[in-house]
Amino acid sequence: LECYCDVAHFFINGVLPYQVAVDAVNMTTQAAKVTLGMTVKQALDVLRKDKNSTESLARIYLVDEEGRLKGKIRLRELAFSAWDVLVDELMEEVELSILATTDQEEAAQMFTKYDMTLLPVVDEYSRLLGVITHDDILEILEEESTEDIEKMSGIAGEQSEESYLNTRIITHFKRRFPWLLVLALLAISSGYVMLRFEHVLNSVYLLALYLPMVVAAGGNTGGQAATMVIRAMSLGELEAGSTVKVIIKELSLGLLLGVFLGGCIALVTFFILPVFDPPLAGITISAFALAASVALAAQITTSTLTGALLPLGARAINLDPAVVAAPAITTLVDISGMIIYFTATKAILSL
Repeated sequence: LECYCDVAHFFINGVLPYQVAVDAVNMTTQAAKVTLGMTVKQALDVLRKDKNSTESLARIYLVDEEGRLKGKIRLRELAFSAWDVLVDELMEEVELSILATTDQEEAAQMFTKYDMTLLPVVDEYSRLLGVITHDDILEILEEESTEDIEKMSGIAGEQSEESYLNTRIITHFKRRFPWLLVLALLAISSGYVMLRFEHVLNSVYLLALYLPMVVAAGGNTGGQAATMVIRAMSLGELEAGSTVKVIIKELSLGLLLGVFLGGCIALVTFFILPVFDPPLAGITISAFALAASVALAAQITTSTLTGALLPLGARAINLDPAVVAAPAITTLVDISGMIIYFTATKAILSL
């Protein structure tokens, strides 16, 4: 009965308050641990008794009488030391540990950054609650990757524990419909922009040939920029004060990409388009090439910057950057692309 009460006290006061966090970080409570003041023989006897239930013996943790983490020791140190030596003499400092309330993504980042085999999990009083192993980290990475992919694809709601084929159709519907509705409503704005510039399109109908290319180029570059920034954020490479550096980097890259791609399109327009004898409606091929290349360069530059800033903005207001989904970026860039394209061509071609 006394043993039962001790176990119940441990779970009620030590583990249950962190059950949500335990589920979040996928830790195991079966950690190899011994108490300070034990001899090597006593420590080995404890480990021998718990060998079948202990998750890993790669690191053995030392705790005091209240269960607070004090240090660690390797099994080989115990195996090759005299039996009457105190484990305190063999103890090494625990450089890294993680609170049970910490997000599981941070645990995965620590594993990757410091090449760890085990990561001890403690509470706010430094009491050892368990350890995170390589298997746990693999599960965390799979969950986080799945979550990010779904959010970047515009799929809302919680992940289903069931497989794709076993998940009900209504569940798929509930997770996909909200984003699709929002994006459909936003797409109407693209049509409104086209209506506003209808007279420009009617003046030189050849502009319709290049419109999909300019819009798509913006979506592609914006998506690339967003993906790179989200990846850097998930790996902990971007701190809170890195926004200015990101802006300068992506703006420079966008200008470089825009100038080179715009130049390529200008050459194609100038040398290849005349072969098909298109209707130019009184404008020169060189003017049309200039208008198309300038519009493309501006679209790529602004889209690259937009794609980089949206995840940073989401983080600034405490949203998951992956929520800024690729379809949303594409829709926003479609609207801005049409405005840039028609405005640039109208100004350059004097329409």
